[in-house]
Amino acid sequence: MTEAASRLIRSGSPQSCHPHERYLLRSTDWDALPDALRQEPALELLGLWAEPGLVHAAFLKRAAEGGAPARLLLASAPLREGRFAALSPARPGAALFERAARDLWGASAQDGGGPVPAVAASSVPAASGATPFGSTRSGPSAPIPAVDSGAADPRPWLDHGRWLFDRPLAAVPVRRSAPPPQPEFRPPPEGEGLHQLALGPVRAGIVEPAHLRLDLLGERVTRLEARLGYAHKGTLGLIRGKSPRGAARFAARLSGVDAVAHGWAFAMAAEAAAGRAVPPRATVLRGVLAEMERVANHLDAWAAACRAAGAGECAAAAARLREILRRAIGAAFGHRLAMDVVVPGGLAADLMPEGEAALRAALEVVAAGLAALPPQPAPAAERLGGAGRLPLPLAERFAAGGVVGRASGRDFDARRDLPYAPYDRMEIPRSQGGDAAARLALRLAEARESLQLLPLLLDALPEGEIAIPLPGRAGEGAGVVEGARGEVLHWLSLDGEGLVRACFVRDPSWLHWPLLEAVMEGSELADFPLCEHSFGLTCSGVDL
Repeated sequence: MTEAASRLIRSGSPQSCHPHERYLLRSTDWDALPDALRQEPALELLGLWAEPGLVHAAFLKRAAEGGAPARLLLASAPLREGRFAALSPARPGAALFERAARDLWGASAQDGGGPVPAVAASSVPAASGATPFGSTRSGPSAPIPAVDSGAADPRPWLDHGRWLFDRPLAAVPVRRSAPPPQPEFRPPPEGEGLHQLALGPVRAGIVEPAHLRLDLLGERVTRLEARLGYAHKGTLGLIRGKSPRGAARFAARLSGVDAVAHGWAFAMAAEAAAGRAVPPRATVLRGVLAEMERVANHLDAWAAACRAAGAGECAAAAARLREILRRAIGAAFGHRLAMDVVVPGGLAADLMPEGEAALRAALEVVAAGLAALPPQPAPAAERLGGAGRLPLPLAERFAAGGVVGRASGRDFDARRDLPYAPYDRMEIPRSQGGDAAARLALRLAEARESLQLLPLLLDALPEGEIAIPLPGRAGEGAGVVEGARGEVLHWLSLDGEGLVRACFVRDPSWLHWPLLEAVMEGSELADFPLCEHSFGLTCSGVDL
């Protein structure tokens, strides 16, 4: 298989990003990147972002069986009058990133034309001409292209017209004198029996804000469109100009229940930029915290699916196990979400005197309780089978991470494929089913694997210090950590004083929301809550 895009990226000038090199391309080379990506479908896009004057993208080349190991490639290019060639015609997962780049930095993706790699018709749900991501128009004044049109989506994503400044992360933000036009949903369907259901942004229960529009024919969903940005916190602006230690608290709060994964990825990037390795004790304890967080989040998603299915007893059992884990984390480290525990240089807190005993006791109880849970909630077992099926070609095209990807057969886990301590020779469960039943069953399987790993990590816990200081110097680093939702990617660049000059923090849900839209097309409306919870999406992690 050709490596046209990989070779093009590596032809750029290395920029000394550790441990994953970033290559600076000429603008003309970036213009050629979409065509090169079409020739190399195995090179998956993980994220795209900008800074004043530059556009960046992160790509993953997964390990081939018996071949070269997985590797991460970072590519950059200068903007030309604030514009860059759109990658979304070749990698549709770039669409949301491109819209966010325009909102935050004023970097506009421009259409480059050319055909899009074909996906088997059977891999995309059929739904009244809908596409796996986006729509055919946004309103009478701003047509919205379909994914396979080779055109970028011009609509705002994070900017809802409520910010004081336009392009707040640009070199010179502009104070607004009037609100900009609001991003629009696709027009409601027309025709006999067609109607539209709006959900959110304020939704029932304790749920993150998201505005969803479902086009319906009777009780069957013909299209779903999600609009996020309501939980925008200005995270990237809050991180800039601070020391890595001072900025870590904002990175960890990108998605509160994933504080360890995001905190670890940010710390990993800062440590790589500074050229420092953390003490062994801190490394092992980070692994303990990450696996505890993984089990808790899988149980939380499973409990939410049970509630949606009307299986209250199963939901209560899973929620009880999750609460036992969270309380044990609080007893061991002082905070039930381990907020601000993982920091650049190591850990901010060691195990409490009785912390290890509390963790081991909780693990025994949770392992016993997990064994008693069924793979799927009984009242909805038949509905879960076949609901929200995500075919492997579509999962690979969007580089679906975590349970969402592995339940469809995409074989990737950063702990094994982009290995980092303390993980070694991980056994990663996966499935071929691709439906809600497969995703929920895989969550329990992964939780069991983590519960088997945790006692081994505690047994291997060495004595020693838990943190080292990081030097205040220029550098650049990237960190990739396997969180409960998939691979978490953080990138940062430090100036001469060791302060954050530029950064990007990426949650796996960026690439999962478009896939939820795709799998709901043609599904029953009653299956939407089950599919949504089986994906385990976050709004806050995407809203930045």
